[in-house]
Amino acid sequence: WRRNDTYRAEEDWPPVARTLLSQYRARPHRQYPDESAVLETRLDSHLQEVAWGEPGSNDGTVLDVLAALFQNRSGLPLREVHEHVGRVLSLGDAHLLREQLVRALCESGAVDSMRRADGRQTILVARQPHLVAYRRGPGWTAVLVGLAPSVVRTEFRRAAERIAAFSLDEQRTPNRSLPGMLRLTVPTRPQLDELSNLVGLAAPEYLEWPDVNVLPDAFRVNSQLRQDEVPPMYVADAAWCWATGSFSRNQSSDAVRVERRRDGQRVPIYVVRVRDTIIGWSYYRTWALLSAHEAYERSFLTEEESGVFAIAGNSPLHLPLPLARLCAIAGLGAPGPRTSKADPSRVDAYCYPFGSQLCRLLLPFLPPKWLSPRKN
Repeated sequence: WRRNDTYRAEEDWPPVARTLLSQYRARPHRQYPDESAVLETRLDSHLQEVAWGEPGSNDGTVLDVLAALFQNRSGLPLREVHEHVGRVLSLGDAHLLREQLVRALCESGAVDSMRRADGRQTILVARQPHLVAYRRGPGWTAVLVGLAPSVVRTEFRRAAERIAAFSLDEQRTPNRSLPGMLRLTVPTRPQLDELSNLVGLAAPEYLEWPDVNVLPDAFRVNSQLRQDEVPPMYVADAAWCWATGSFSRNQSSDAVRVERRRDGQRVPIYVVRVRDTIIGWSYYRTWALLSAHEAYERSFLTEEESGVFAIAGNSPLHLPLPLARLCAIAGLGAPGPRTSKADPSRVDAYCYPFGSQLCRLLLPFLPPKWLSPRKN
């Protein structure tokens, strides 16, 4: 029963409403009168999603190590985090895989990435564990985000039992090296505050999509490149290879090229060229590649299963961070790299498991040139 955006439990309904619901549940199906009574579908909270991915890592080793490192440091250089992830997971020379795993940590909301003012280094900063929640039907769904080591995740599970949560699940993941997102459902909003207090989390945050026909500003795609002159101290280091989905030091003759340029001291920049004309540049790899794909009219986002999208390549393109984090919170799980079955150290795609429900909201707003036809 809903009145003025407030849900009321069935036992609190007016007698007339309870009587009507009982009659509705007991009615025979018109087409199949011999069958049992028809139950309501409860589409607001019980839509079934496709099974996908793999169970996440249960030991949380990566999160434990990073949490210990961040304990006495406000930030860590990106290169140092790459080294720790590679050492903990015994990745050896699989540099592209560890880069994609660190990107997955950013997209899941465990860490934030920022650049120093002088442009010489990228720094990762740990995010404080907290709940991000949204209304779903008469209840509330919440996801634990932030850098939460195994001790926090274990206490979170215990506290969820104490507050009598409807459900608590660990979402599946594209890669076994990372733990899945912890998602729970509770009947009332105060239970989220109670749970946060029991575990010692920061105050919950709440998502809202006020109008399904209007995309919130945070999710608008703005891939505009910088139009000022490319800094002259940068020299070409590598070019994007459209065949492998990674940067290569081999010469490229493609009509649309993305050059990675370095000066040996600062973070690299990415320059987009159409034939011999520079159309713009960016400090951010994602925006440069998105612009290049649109200029090339080359689609890259393929729906492999219902609501589950993948971007192929050894060092794949990524979606903008707000869309990735929305996927982690309201989709089927956090985005991440998928490795080859023949060679677990090799990345063959990067997955975004939005799920069918979230796709209904997002697809009308995504640039059509991004989307590839769904594989059968």
